[in-house]
Formats: sequence, C-alpha cells, structure tokens
Amino acid sequence: MKANWVSTIPVISTAHILPATLKHLESMGGNAKYECGVFFFLGFDHPENWKEYPDMEAVATWFRRVYGEDETWIRFDQDGDLIEELTDHSAAWEKA
Repeated sequence: MKANWVSTIPVISTAHILPATLKHLESMGGNAKYECGVFFFLGFDHPENWKEYPDMEAVATWFRRVYGEDETWIRFDQDGDLIEELTDHSAAWEKA
C-alpha cells in the first residue's frame, strides 16, 4: 500500500549559498545533511532573521515570495535548480 501523504520540497542549487553558510545550516538541529547537500527547515523564519548570512537572507526572501509563509522546507543540492534572480556563488565553491 502506498502512503497517502506525499511531500513536495523545492530544490535549488547549493551555489546560491556560500560554503560557510552551508556549514552553518548543517550544524543547526532539525536539518538533514546528505552527500550532495542538505534538507533545511526554514520554518516560519522571516528573511530578516538571516542578516548575518546575506546569501541565505536573499534565498529566504525569494523563497517566501515564491512559496509563501506556510512552506517550511527547502533542499539545497549541488545539482539543484539555478534560480536566475539569486546570486550564483559557484566561484566560491570552486575555491572551497
């Protein structure tokens, strides 16, 4: 029997955040790190809560605008979608 409940989570490229930001996200409780990225529980945080990480603030702002206040999970994956309106930090990953 299949499960009746199916979850859909937006998947974007890890290139939209800096390596230091990914390390920070991985260190936070409630998230699931895997070989190519992390499932991140943004919860109901507002973008301004990420002032210390401007790259994540930009992602959170985009995420809230596109998916609304009720979406709580985002997946960062090295093969995830590159979003045109978000900064591509690929050069920082090549140096990491």
